[in-house]
Amino acid sequence: MDLLYPATPASCGYSAETGGKMANLRTLDVNTVRRFHEEYYTSDNVILILTGNVQSADFFRALDEVEALVLKR
Repeated sequence: MDLLYPATPASCGYSAETGGKMANLRTLDVNTVRRFHEEYYTSDNVILILTGNVQSADFFRALDEVEALVLKR
């Protein structure tokens, strides 16, 4: 992980391996998982990558609809 994210602080969600380490996963309870999701799975912590044969105008139009739903929350 240090090679992938050398400057990532421990408080950042990207500091963990994708999926987590098995030894740590076995000790989790549902409340810990919920707290993690509440803290790190937020609309201000999203990256969208557009690739392939997609019209960017269509993508951004669809994204406007999703953004409106997120902002209502």
